[in-house]
Amino acid sequence: MSLRRSRINVYLVMQYSPSSFSVVKAQRLIVPCLLGVLLLFVSAAESAAPYELRSWDELSDQDMTALGRAALRGRPIRWVHAESDRYIYHAANRRTLDRVAREVEWADAEIERRLGLPATESRGRWFVVEEERVWRRLIRMSGGRHDGAAVHLGNELFIRRDRAHDLNHIDIPHELVHFRLQQAYDNLPLWLEEGLAQWLGWELAKTYQLRQGFSLHREHEPIPSDDRLSWDDVLLRTTYPRDPGQNRAFYRQSSVLIEQLAQRLGPDEMGAFVQKALRHRGDFHRTVEMAYEWSPDDEADFFERVEAVLWP
Repeated sequence: MSLRRSRINVYLVMQYSPSSFSVVKAQRLIVPCLLGVLLLFVSAAESAAPYELRSWDELSDQDMTALGRAALRGRPIRWVHAESDRYIYHAANRRTLDRVAREVEWADAEIERRLGLPATESRGRWFVVEEERVWRRLIRMSGGRHDGAAVHLGNELFIRRDRAHDLNHIDIPHELVHFRLQQAYDNLPLWLEEGLAQWLGWELAKTYQLRQGFSLHREHEPIPSDDRLSWDDVLLRTTYPRDPGQNRAFYRQSSVLIEQLAQRLGPDEMGAFVQKALRHRGDFHRTVEMAYEWSPDDEADFFERVEAVLWP
């Protein structure tokens, strides 16, 4: 069988991703014949739904926070509901629920495998919110960012489905990393949790969308020099910066820190790194010195590489 050269159409989707302060572009791939056949086999293998549809009365757990009740607007019977072994789903229609549930179940298994996490002991609950005024109310109630496209509070995860731009490509895996890390560990350092959510969330989004026939690319907004944080500030923070510019810098700096660390240690080592960091009370310097035998020169060289990516 002869193969045609694959080509890429013009950008199909361009979205701003609040979770990574970046513009995400999705390109639909026109694949060669053989690859197209392989994708059909993959699609057929994944056709079985990883959940079971339920009516509201059939759900095994109807308990939720005030935020969850606000999302359903007191009318749960009008929503579509489903359950899997680990998650409960609520969406306005079955097509949306199916798209979200398939990605959640796939990403959840990948996060567990890649980070070596134990199985979750409590179920997560996903809400796909489409109405703008309902979303604004959830943001007010949760204290989330006004431009946020996802909210995570305890076992409840809320994702915005903008009817104009559909679902954001990276919010589901990003929020799932947060959820699974918080289920597995107490008091994870902020730079480590956020950095892992940024790095692994993006890697999973790229992989999943490629399986759907899309290639993701993103462009980061430059960080002004006045907004950049010292590395001591990044590594010692227990809360996100209130200043918008510094908040954006923290997200970006923690993301590139973990991205470069994964390149240095290898992505398969990142789950072990989390456990080693916790044994050293989240202290980056002691972790790389004691667990990986980095010298001061090794660490200085590492941060030079990180800054070369951040501030080219």
